[in-house]
Amino acid sequence: LRHDTMSTLVEKLSECILEIADKYFTQIRPTEVFFPAKKLSPEIYFSPLVQILHQRLNQPVIISDNRKRPLHKLNPGSYILITSGEGELKHDTTYKILQAMVDLSLNLSANLIITTTDIQKSRNEEYYFAGISMDMIWQELQIADMIAVVPGTSTRGQIDRFGVYNWTPEKQEDVCFKALTHVELIDSWIPERKAFLNNVTLYPKKKITDMRGCVLHAAYTPYAPLVFRKKQYI
Repeated sequence: LRHDTMSTLVEKLSECILEIADKYFTQIRPTEVFFPAKKLSPEIYFSPLVQILHQRLNQPVIISDNRKRPLHKLNPGSYILITSGEGELKHDTTYKILQAMVDLSLNLSANLIITTTDIQKSRNEEYYFAGISMDMIWQELQIADMIAVVPGTSTRGQIDRFGVYNWTPEKQEDVCFKALTHVELIDSWIPERKAFLNNVTLYPKKKITDMRGCVLHAAYTPYAPLVFRKKQYI
């Protein structure tokens, strides 16, 4: 992308993310922003967006990349993943970011946004990016409350919308949720209006009342004063 187009994209994308964060992210816990290391993608793609989020988010912000995570004892209440690259490079970058996160003590009940600084040329490209990215996040991190914010098709070089994608348990082909097989466009951010088109709930509750024969695996960790192990009892 040309520098002026990238600057416009960053400005409009940041407005969308900030609107979502103000409404859905808790303010009593920090937001952790993950982005690729410089050696993977040009710094110009990420620095302006990361700087804007760092300055304007109403929560404390932790900045991390795929090489290492800052040492801290904070428990983030939300995550923002920023990726970029042409074609499959976006997914390679996403995978490397997830690998940096997978061994961490993550908050699995956090709200998560994954986004890209590349404009998708068609609705099919939007859907493909959202579907692949959200399935990777689900399989690697098991964070359910996530959305993909995808720069949509442009009109005469103008960025006219950002598609927001989510998933629902009822529409998955895999009844045991080992993989996400279906995501859907739930709303669109219109930069010209600085508002969502339908103004739906972006993080609806995902209630599962029927296990449909699937096995539920559970694990625990002693965590005083909430969880203790005494012989065979918890």
